[in-house]
Amino acid sequence: GYSMDNLMSFIGRAQKSIRIENQYLKEKTIIELLKEKAIEGVKVQAMVSSLCSFGRPRDPKSSRALFEGFDDAGVNVRMFTSSMKVGGKPGYLHAKAIVVDDKEAWVGSINVSDTAMKSNREFGIFFSNPADVQRLKKIMDADYSDPNSETWEESLRCAKDVAKRGRR
Repeated sequence: GYSMDNLMSFIGRAQKSIRIENQYLKEKTIIELLKEKAIEGVKVQAMVSSLCSFGRPRDPKSSRALFEGFDDAGVNVRMFTSSMKVGGKPGYLHAKAIVVDDKEAWVGSINVSDTAMKSNREFGIFFSNPADVQRLKKIMDADYSDPNSETWEESLRCAKDVAKRGRR
């Protein structure tokens, strides 16, 4: 689809780094490309919503396989939890953004899912204005290094999320 080709090309151009924040990572072609880039030596940093955002993970086995694959390839993953604050309130990651080589960025509505990539009407914009790219990079780095983010292993146990939202 239209979204897939443009995002694959954009991610594929990375030489030094890829930062991605997305509600989730489920589309296999993008997942494989992120892993390939990490194996090539590109620093890949991904942040996705906690596996416990809406209760206990429904498919822990598949989540474990996905994130172990990222670990094996060298993709650095953190989970965005409700312990992280957005506007002073418990947060949720609904963002869809990518920064490549700290020089180019993309922001849009496209989740990394089969449906979003191939079936939905989605929009996104690529930009390279240095001030705008740096502003986005700064937000993404702050989220990634937030002490209330968690590893995927912690997220499987709902270490910092479900207890804060009161859902079990």
